[in-house]
Amino acid sequence: MELDKAQVESLLTTLVHIRIRPQMYFSNDVPAVQNWLYGFEAACRLFDVRIWDEAWKIYDERGWDNGAMHPVQKMIEKGLSEDEVILEVFSVLILALQRKYPFGEEIVVKFHEEMRQNIEKTRQEIANPKGEFNVYRNEAVAQAERDRIEQTLKKLDSIERVTGLKTGN
Repeated sequence: MELDKAQVESLLTTLVHIRIRPQMYFSNDVPAVQNWLYGFEAACRLFDVRIWDEAWKIYDERGWDNGAMHPVQKMIEKGLSEDEVILEVFSVLILALQRKYPFGEEIVVKFHEEMRQNIEKTRQEIANPKGEFNVYRNEAVAQAERDRIEQTLKKLDSIERVTGLKTGN
């Protein structure tokens, strides 16, 4: 099944979001990542989304040859942390989609830029909370959100540096 641009955008933005905030989708441990991958692969095969051949090529190119062990296990054996495994796995999936659909990179860049804009809006809301129902009036909530913002920005910066993604930042 060939995906149209809107479908690719939806799939890519979901994968990018998972790469940035995996804890919203599964625990940061290898069995959870592998279970998610098996489910994702099954869904892709069910709907005839053909990215797995390209994904396996990318694993091979990146030194995770397609042998008896799944690349995730090879990553763990080579000493990658669970966070590094998640980053690598989702980078491979995103790259596979980008290779199959030539407009893929612009979608990822757009998502990163929108995420940075939303972070800036949230920073402004924290700095100037208005209205009795604004959750940032509570200092503990505001501090937790500031911490989450810093973690997200570090992750975005790291992903952009590692992948060579060119955003406006």
